[in-house]
Amino acid sequence: MLGGRTKYLLAYLVACILAAVFIAARLLGGGALDTDIQSLLPAQALKPPVREAMVQAGAAASSRVAMLVSAPTPEKAQAAAADLSRRLKDSGVFIDSAIDGEQTGRWLFAGRNQLRCEPTPEQFDAAVAEGVVQSSLVQLYSPVAPISGDMLQRDPFLLTLRLTGCLLPTTGFGAPSEDGSVLVSGRLTGSAFRLDTQGRFTEVVEAWRQTHESEGVTIARAGAAFHAEDGARHARKDISTVGVASTLGIVLLLLVVFRRFRALPLTILVVGAGYLGSLAAVLAVFPTVHMLTFVFGSAFVGVTADYAIYYLATGPMTGWQSKAERHRLVFRPVTVCMVTSAMGFGCLGLFGVPIFSQMAVFAVGGLLSAWACAFLVVPLFDPAVSPQRAERFAAVWAKLEALRARLTLNAWGVSAFLILFAIGGVWTITHTATLDDVRRFQARSPTLVAEEEAVRKASGVGFSPNFLLSWGQGADAAKASEASVMAALPPEARAGILAPGRFDPSLAERKATQDRVRTQLIDPHLPARAALLGIPQAELKPFEVPPNAKLPDWIAGLGGQAGQLNYLIAPVPEAAAPAVIAATKGRADAAYVDPANAYSDAFGAYRRLAGWAVVAAFGAIGVILVAVYRRLSSLSVLIAPTLGVAGGIIAASLLGTPLSFFSMMGAFVVVGTGADYSILRYEAAIGKRSPLAGLPILITALTAILSMGLLSLSSTYPVRAFGIAVAAGLAISYGFSFVAAWFGARVAARVGDTDVREA
Repeated sequence: MLGGRTKYLLAYLVACILAAVFIAARLLGGGALDTDIQSLLPAQALKPPVREAMVQAGAAASSRVAMLVSAPTPEKAQAAAADLSRRLKDSGVFIDSAIDGEQTGRWLFAGRNQLRCEPTPEQFDAAVAEGVVQSSLVQLYSPVAPISGDMLQRDPFLLTLRLTGCLLPTTGFGAPSEDGSVLVSGRLTGSAFRLDTQGRFTEVVEAWRQTHESEGVTIARAGAAFHAEDGARHARKDISTVGVASTLGIVLLLLVVFRRFRALPLTILVVGAGYLGSLAAVLAVFPTVHMLTFVFGSAFVGVTADYAIYYLATGPMTGWQSKAERHRLVFRPVTVCMVTSAMGFGCLGLFGVPIFSQMAVFAVGGLLSAWACAFLVVPLFDPAVSPQRAERFAAVWAKLEALRARLTLNAWGVSAFLILFAIGGVWTITHTATLDDVRRFQARSPTLVAEEEAVRKASGVGFSPNFLLSWGQGADAAKASEASVMAALPPEARAGILAPGRFDPSLAERKATQDRVRTQLIDPHLPARAALLGIPQAELKPFEVPPNAKLPDWIAGLGGQAGQLNYLIAPVPEAAAPAVIAATKGRADAAYVDPANAYSDAFGAYRRLAGWAVVAAFGAIGVILVAVYRRLSSLSVLIAPTLGVAGGIIAASLLGTPLSFFSMMGAFVVVGTGADYSILRYEAAIGKRSPLAGLPILITALTAILSMGLLSLSSTYPVRAFGIAVAAGLAISYGFSFVAAWFGARVAARVGDTDVREA
């Protein structure tokens, strides 16, 4: 029969193997990683139709890409653009605008008598019909008009061309501009924020660039895919920088303290086990994981390493007593630390923000796995040493402990800190700034911004993410809402809005429009048009509809359903925004949506609520402490992390980093991890159960501060704000952990060690 610990060990090893296989399958399968900025957004802060529409509008807008190809001569530009189009088409991740244009043309032709340029059917009157007759005559005699005999038979008044001119904005896509540049445009077949789609698309563009750059060919790029790829590259750089730097610092620290190479692989083993648990947990719970989760996750090198350090420290501190004795000394306090840390990190999942829910699962899974590895696997590889070596290690440890003792704050140090703390607090209250604007969370590449502006000037179309949102109980109700808003807009504003309801109106709207076209245009003017064309009137078929006309994919993507409501998304150019805002004011079935402002408002609300959530985390940990120690004095453990939370916010303010939702998230790390230092010192003071109250706490504090502090070097604001708040908060939490020891010592002095142990 296997012993209890052996059973647990075997179960853990099997779980690790299964987790490794699962992680490999998910990552090799592709699509598991995400760089979408929308993944940072609160899920519950917006009404369902608005949230769904914003995500869908973001997906539709982000899939669009445009590239302006320039060369010394128009001929070279045309040839290079044709090569780029061919390469992109062959890649399988790009659909050229010509395909969407063909679908749109077929759809407009099929609905030529049921769609209109006017806001309402009644406005298609006799005067408008006469204008249609005259404009179609001009097009008939134009040498470049795309007209065929078959088209004239079924569309004698060229209503299809009229609809193309009024429903679609005029752009230069696919045609040479005045300077000979050529625009290549289209959309991606997958999400612009999937790393595999980004990679294949940008690789094709880069390979094309290298082929043609010797010819003087240049390219200006526009689209979310290029910004997402740039952001992903910076995120990967942050991961490598933070991970490598923190790992090297921790390795150096361990060598100085333990003087044994064995401590390095064992610590790395526990860190690796933590990452294994983190990855398995987060990939099992979420279909995709944001890249920033791994940037934040790189900071857990300093957190999960704690458990290895705590166990390894019992060797030199006890002269390598038996494994059972070493286990007894640290298992309970370290387990309490793990549980409180998991509580602190787990509170990140309370906000409905996908990336922080991922962080919560990532952290809790890693903490559990690292804790299990430290107590089940590490003891197998850390056997007792000879008495002579044990004595030598003990002497080194004593010297380091003496140096650590000098770091203890005296009354003067505490007083000076509290004075500075108070001054900093006043400064923060009177001078601090807040940052909720999502547009400032990650700096956009100046090069890409300039290129996007060049594309906008050449094409006449911007890449604004703002839109008119219309909704109702059913598809026709949503279309009626949109039509009502569009009818209230001036012609110049209406002309630039791609309203899906105008391409696919309700059945009632279709019938009303067709009746007006019949009575105002076809019936009065068809005989004269037949005579002009020299075609017998009986052979003209103005109402014939081609079978199986398909709604263009780009229009179908501008609608959806959220709960019981249908909604429509109409992208709005910046010039039309004021008119749309005025037309939707006070309406309960339509709104102008600026996603950046909406998300910024949501982040502002969550920043304010985060303060209460931190209080809740303190409360939950306090309940655990009282339940474990059964003494109110155990709540003194919360004093140091409370100062740490406040100090982290003050430090960020003094360093010019605005207070944000992400700063408040750092407070959760301070609550969970910062409490560990006080727990260990309190436990040692009340009954000397733990030998970890001195040097081991300092070592673990330094590893956490080092790894978290390096996040402040990130180029991404959320990561930087998080790192500053956590590093400063943990440093203060460690410095004031003596408060818990003081309370514990008072308890021990009052009731005696024996009583405290029994309590």
